[in-house]
Amino acid sequence: LVYANVSSNSLFRVIPPASKAFVIGGLSYPNGMDADNNGNIVVAEQNASQVRRVNPENGEFDILGTNMNNPNGVSFSPDYKTLYVGSFGGGMIYKITLDAQDKPVSQSVFIQGFSQNGTFDGMGVDACGNVYVCEYIAAKVWRIPPSGQNPKVIVDLGKETSWIPNLQWGSGVGGWDPLVLYVRDISSGKMYEVPVGVPGKPRKYP
Repeated sequence: LVYANVSSNSLFRVIPPASKAFVIGGLSYPNGMDADNNGNIVVAEQNASQVRRVNPENGEFDILGTNMNNPNGVSFSPDYKTLYVGSFGGGMIYKITLDAQDKPVSQSVFIQGFSQNGTFDGMGVDACGNVYVCEYIAAKVWRIPPSGQNPKVIVDLGKETSWIPNLQWGSGVGGWDPLVLYVRDISSGKMYEVPVGVPGKPRKYP
């Protein structure tokens, strides 16, 4: 388990049962994170307009994407060759394409101009390649097909809250349904269940 400490602009690795290890510092508002198939952590640095890939064992890193508008949520495609990056306030989702050696080969806009406020926060991708993203203030969860066409609101929590920063599929353990998206409401402390009928992408490192 790796977590970001925004106050210190650092990443830490949790060592069970009750200790932690420093991974890397000097980040610039680390926000959304995902793990690749090699155990590396991809982290969006919102104030640096970039996405960094970090080895949690030794802190070595490379840069996957640059010149992004407030990158926030990140999530890989099911084959881990496309990384989706949401813009917090830019109204767009980027995609970074990786080659067979997992090196970045292109960066482009996946979709833009479809939301109410364009303040995209937490993200996820299901086993079919659909992209899910939380929209701040509007409190909507969007689903975008891998084609980047015909985005759809799957739940609107705007009457309940304005801040749903993240979402995650259930693990299938302890009553957490793997076909349900769990959406966190920071304002009230509630957790919403959103049945989607499809599991999240396969994960080597949950």
